[in-house]
Amino acid sequence: MFNSEGKKLVVSVSTLLAVALILSFLFDLVYRTVTHNGYNFPSHLLINKEITNKYQIVKVGNSHAEDSLTFEKYNARSLDLAGVAQRFSYDLVLLKQHWKEIEDNALIIISVSPISFSHKIADASDGLQYNYYGTVSPFLIPNLKVGDYIQQEFVPFLRSGYLFRKWYTDKVEERISEEERWKEPEQQQLEVVVPPQAPTKGPILNIDPEEIPYNVEAILAELNSPSPISKERYIDNMNFIFNKWYHTEEFDPKYFEINRRDLEKLIAYCKKNNWRPVLITIPISAVLQEGLLDDYMEKYLYENLDKTDLQGAEYIDFSNQLNVSTNNYLYSNADHLNKRGGAIFSYLLMNTLIQRGYLPPEIDNYDYRPLYRVE
Repeated sequence: MFNSEGKKLVVSVSTLLAVALILSFLFDLVYRTVTHNGYNFPSHLLINKEITNKYQIVKVGNSHAEDSLTFEKYNARSLDLAGVAQRFSYDLVLLKQHWKEIEDNALIIISVSPISFSHKIADASDGLQYNYYGTVSPFLIPNLKVGDYIQQEFVPFLRSGYLFRKWYTDKVEERISEEERWKEPEQQQLEVVVPPQAPTKGPILNIDPEEIPYNVEAILAELNSPSPISKERYIDNMNFIFNKWYHTEEFDPKYFEINRRDLEKLIAYCKKNNWRPVLITIPISAVLQEGLLDDYMEKYLYENLDKTDLQGAEYIDFSNQLNVSTNNYLYSNADHLNKRGGAIFSYLLMNTLIQRGYLPPEIDNYDYRPLYRVE
């Protein structure tokens, strides 16, 4: 039994905790009102349930696949599981989360980029781990930060002060980044700009301007006659990427072996589920390739692939697709294709996969109408 002093202490502590919780709830309410960020109850504690119309084609990989590969005009049920700075280990996690939604014999496109093998492993210090909270089951996340996960998913109101500061910081950084964009303003609208048209007679655009990236006539014209964009505007970004890939802790050859093993596990999981894994390398710009050391692709990509047991999975290398990599118009920065470039590369990939028997011809849903009509 507590004496009177003990009871007072319990009451005082309980009161302080109650006040702290109330203040936390109130601050959280203010934070969510200002940021328009509603409270979401914990989700995806278990793997996703089975669905009727399962996915027939899936892509996994880092931002190269996320930005540069689209299934927009693939006539198939597709699933995008690519993400920024995503390692092979998380490719595997996401496939495990969605395996009941993926069709037997589905095609799994695995992006193998120049940085895939040198990327820092996903350990307990992984700063991007929180990207997967609420997206995949916590039981699948490698080296889960349990305390951090519980705070974010179950008691987020205790983190509202931190979240508010982060939201404000992100807004400031976004504004500064927008002001200092290395792309010139006119480049930002290239995807929807069309030539001026005569008011009554002559060539008239035959399709919606938004459909130009997916029009085959426009695609072939761009591949055969690249739009003139000076490589000078890519130099600053190329230097930034060079230093990032070579001189930061995020990338290092010491991670080669473990990433190779993770890729082998990823391929084995695809095989186990009777899926068809195909590895691809999406072309980075020629400007970036020229800026890297001469042995970069060989040492960081090809030697690692040679040392990896691909278990019969085919590897298709598009890094030497010169009518893409040398066309600066197709890139948003030195290593990522823009919307136009992504649509064109995805068209080339689709045709390659059809030719090699991975996809049927009827998968092709690109626009084959004439680009212009004469009136």
